[in-house]
Amino acid sequence: MTGSVERDGTGELVSYLTLRRIVGLLGVSLPLVLALWGFALCHSPILTTSDCEGAGAMFQVTTLDAEKPPRGADGQAARAGRGGG
Repeated sequence: MTGSVERDGTGELVSYLTLRRIVGLLGVSLPLVLALWGFALCHSPILTTSDCEGAGAMFQVTTLDAEKPPRGADGQAARAGRGGG
């Protein structure tokens, strides 16, 4: 096995290393080409329903107007967890 890069006679390791080289080159080249074409790279946030600590504090994304929330029969702003909508 000395001097050989292959794990066995099938060339499996050589194929894997070749594939990794291609993926690495694409990972470097593609953003450069897209930047030349005028595209911008941005890292968008990942929206989840739990807080960053994962402790379970929940929030909801909504289209309701924050200035004029829906009101219950008692005139209070309806909130989840209070039995209101």
